[in-house]
Amino acid sequence: MGSWAHRKLAEDRAEELLSEVPESSTGHGCAVPFPYADREEYKALASNREINAKIKSAPIEDVSLKDLQAIQHSVKPARVKQYIHHEGGAQIGELHPKAHTPVDHPVVVVANGKKYLHDGHHRATAAALRGEKTVKARVVRLG
Repeated sequence: MGSWAHRKLAEDRAEELLSEVPESSTGHGCAVPFPYADREEYKALASNREINAKIKSAPIEDVSLKDLQAIQHSVKPARVKQYIHHEGGAQIGELHPKAHTPVDHPVVVVANGKKYLHDGHHRATAAALRGEKTVKARVVRLG
């Protein structure tokens, strides 16, 4: 079976799995498939301004999905579905209109031995549902 067929099977299976994901505890969408980090502990690491200042120069690396900790409880199923099919992604170097930081990859903040998913919960969820083991992310190291 060709790579296109394998990809299509992975996408179909991911959509099926998405339909089985429970609602988040907040009731604002599906639960993320990663452990939820203590939000206050995360916020104490650095301000958004400090993290945003480091995102542009952060290297893009493969990050193990099993190591991620989420900083939000839920994702929107329709948005995850777009990412399952690799639709709606940003172009390389595309910047967020307000923060002026790249939005082309998820952002992972590494601090105190933990890997926090700062941005990209929908993309990382789609990757996990497709059965991928890693996600390419901009990795910001603090401290």
